[in-house]
Amino acid sequence: MGVRGVLTLLAPIAVALGAAEAGAAVNVYSSLPRQGTSRAQTLAVERGARMALRERGGSAGGVEVNYIPLDDSTRANPGTADEAQTARNANRVVADPYAVAYIGEFNSGGTKVSLPILNRAGMLQVSPSNTYIGLTSGGPGTEPGEPGRYRPTGRRTYARIVPHDGVQAAALATLARHARCRSAYLVSDGSVYGEGIAARARTAGRRIGLRLAGRVTFPRAAPRRLRSLARRVRAPCVIYGGVTGNGAVAHFRALAAGRPSRRFFASDGVAESAFTHPRLGGISSRVGRRTLMTVATLGVRGFPAEGRAVFDRMRAVHGRAGLDPFGIYGYECMRIVLDAIAAASPPVRRDTVLDAFGSAGVRRGPLGSYSFDPNGDTTLRTYGVYGVSRGLVTYRRAIVAR
Repeated sequence: MGVRGVLTLLAPIAVALGAAEAGAAVNVYSSLPRQGTSRAQTLAVERGARMALRERGGSAGGVEVNYIPLDDSTRANPGTADEAQTARNANRVVADPYAVAYIGEFNSGGTKVSLPILNRAGMLQVSPSNTYIGLTSGGPGTEPGEPGRYRPTGRRTYARIVPHDGVQAAALATLARHARCRSAYLVSDGSVYGEGIAARARTAGRRIGLRLAGRVTFPRAAPRRLRSLARRVRAPCVIYGGVTGNGAVAHFRALAAGRPSRRFFASDGVAESAFTHPRLGGISSRVGRRTLMTVATLGVRGFPAEGRAVFDRMRAVHGRAGLDPFGIYGYECMRIVLDAIAAASPPVRRDTVLDAFGSAGVRRGPLGSYSFDPNGDTTLRTYGVYGVSRGLVTYRRAIVAR
């Protein structure tokens, strides 16, 4: 069943209650895939959220706060948000009169399902990891009807603390420029995501003086066809927008053939071992050494001093598991929610919490100083730069998109 089908089936359940009596404890939920390949990262998000709440003494503004984690994955669909389960989670939260905020989803596809339900209920939703542009704005890299379909009330109820893919495209262009590329060629895998990265990287490249030699879309095609297309790419640097499952490995092999010095700057859709590890069918080690990727999340070294201090506290409690960078994003999501609860006009309800969030100004904390624009997007423009080491995606440094 597609996203629209799930919404049609379950949206009528989503009745805005949220009228808990004054002085009652309030509930904050998270909805994340707690099974499969994402489990380590999402458990880190939960650890960070719990630590932020624990450091506030389990309350905000004198109101007791309960944290309730939910799983939006299933055994049949682990590692990512299952559409039906995500809708059930969102409706469960909306039906809880003491629920005032929602942390999630981890996957942008999951947010496509939960956001309209939560928006109708006036529920604050904060994501630690969504980057899909269409959740908050239209243009290249989005589908028709976005973002309006996710905001049926017309009011902003959603925010994300990582920069979206439009900023990522600018980060790729900036990275190529910093690498002293004289010119770059834009290559896409033909997906909405890939085409959006290419289009927005072109705009960013022109703005910062990066000469763009051309643009081509690589379909999932036979090797001979790919080689023919690759011969059109003559620049020494390639900016690639795409995902592993759309033939990215074959694309890179064609682009690298006979070009031992060509460098690659790739989007986060390929930042996984299935693309980077030769033994898993990924690119060769030689090509890996010439490939850099951008990812919205940073490594430990990429955070400001306050962020590194949070990691130190997490490590003291959880050992090596406390060093997972996603912990800090969970920590910051909970901080945002707790600050809104503390600033809410009494009695604390989801509407007063949303009002308080909407009137908040600049935030200062483990991610640095930032605010949210009217669409719910962070003003942060820092992306992580990742390379390939022994077939694994490895953090190198941070870069600010220009």
